[in-house]
Amino acid sequence: MRLRAKWIAGLVPVLVAGVALAAPAPRSLPPARELIADNLSHPAADPARALRHRQRAATLFGDGKLEESLKEFQQAAVYAPLDADLRVNAAYLLDRLGRYEAALAACEQAGKLDPKNAAVYLNWGNTLINQKRYDEALERLAQAIELAPDNPQAHVNQAIAYHKLGRHKESAASYGRVVTLKPDDAILRFNYAVALGTAEQKEPALAEYRRVIGLVPDHVPAYLNAAILLEQLGRLAEAVDLLEQAVALKPQDAALHQLLERLRQAASAE
Repeated sequence: MRLRAKWIAGLVPVLVAGVALAAPAPRSLPPARELIADNLSHPAADPARALRHRQRAATLFGDGKLEESLKEFQQAAVYAPLDADLRVNAAYLLDRLGRYEAALAACEQAGKLDPKNAAVYLNWGNTLINQKRYDEALERLAQAIELAPDNPQAHVNQAIAYHKLGRHKESAASYGRVVTLKPDDAILRFNYAVALGTAEQKEPALAEYRRVIGLVPDHVPAYLNAAILLEQLGRLAEAVDLLEQAVALKPQDAALHQLLERLRQAASAE
């Protein structure tokens, strides 16, 4: 799950809102005996066939054959009519394939079968984000978080939805919850720092960039963003120091050299 950033007018970067970067993997389905027990009461159930299709679906997914895997999950659901997880996996694959309305329909079906299944609402929220329906996505992600408050993916996608709505303080707060769950994840901390900076919380953002550097000492974007924040705070000597470290890590980057030279001139003029 790798979140990236892009540069906007030389300022602190903005999160790329590619929700697939934070999408859940297909669910680990229950053992065959549970699958059988859950579906025996339905007249259309054939647990043995459902299991065979489920196993083929998992193999095809592992091979990167998403369309073929989808068909097998859908066929497994025919023979396991009460199994919500099969529909969750179909929804995930439909989303990956860009068939968003079908993914939403699969989520709705799964939710009717198992309204306490957090993965239903996480996938539902993902697809709504992909459709740019951010307010609706937040409603579904809130349901996912209520059911599984320790699931970092739900908080990440909540942060993305808030960001796309321009609700930057709430986006930063969502990332803050993520990093309490995964404190040593440098990628999540970097994006938390970006969110804080976008919300004009510069000192907390700077502290987070320093934590990223502590976790990944060669994380050049963290040095750069921290230096930009330090310049905005008027702490030019510290900004120069960080940029010198960034240039040492990436000496071929002409833009870093240019920014360093400009900051050196500004610092010497003080």
